[in-house]
Amino acid sequence: MKLFPIKKIAINSQFENSDNFTKLKASTEHSDKLITTSTDKLFIGQVTDTNFKLISSKIGIGAFAVFQFDPKENKNEINVTLNKAFKILFIVFLSLSSVGVVISIIQIGIPKGIVLLIPFLISLLMFRFVLIGIGFKISTNLGKKALSEILGLVNN
Repeated sequence: MKLFPIKKIAINSQFENSDNFTKLKASTEHSDKLITTSTDKLFIGQVTDTNFKLISSKIGIGAFAVFQFDPKENKNEINVTLNKAFKILFIVFLSLSSVGVVISIIQIGIPKGIVLLIPFLISLLMFRFVLIGIGFKISTNLGKKALSEILGLVNN
């Protein structure tokens, strides 16, 4: 089990022509930071002549997934990862929760404090699989649909 979801989207070998990157540039609001803002474009991010790093411009859920394509790494796949900001938020949540549980176990004693581990683990699993998992899946599907509209090259 991976802590953070990763997905690879297969693309056609014809993807790397300049027309596709021109279309993608026209549909992308250029931003060095991958932060969702109000825009009429489908994506926010960076597009060069050979690679891109994008998020969907849908406010609320669009920033969960980051779409990256770099032909040096892999020519036939777009890597989709969780946005770094959400990774940091999850790690902070995990750290603060862990510290709180440890302090509580120390204060009330080990036999009684072990009972706190069950709700702690359940909340972590819910946070990871429900909030992050579903948000990532919805954001990935939105971005994949938008890429298919623009380029028509996404296979799966």
